[in-house]
Amino acid sequence: PFSIRQSIEDLVRLELPTAKLKNLDLRTEIDDEIPDFIISDRIKLHRIILNLLANAIKFTAKGYVAIVLKKVKEEQGIIDIEFSIKDTGIG
Repeated sequence: PFSIRQSIEDLVRLELPTAKLKNLDLRTEIDDEIPDFIISDRIKLHRIILNLLANAIKFTAKGYVAIVLKKVKEEQGIIDIEFSIKDTGIG
């Protein structure tokens, strides 16, 4: 178990200097229905999101990059979370 909000905050803190150098707004949008603590592979999730976030920042010349977490469904205490990166870049 780990705090998903803290993990996302750590990623933002890590990439914020690069985003600021490019004058990009770095945003987070986390659905209020997502619990703070989840059970998952924190390290793999961190690596995947970091890679996507870094690529979004790299290929976005102006505007913003956002990490978005949305609760998709919940059954018997298991929550499906959709992770996405939105940006105003070329891709």
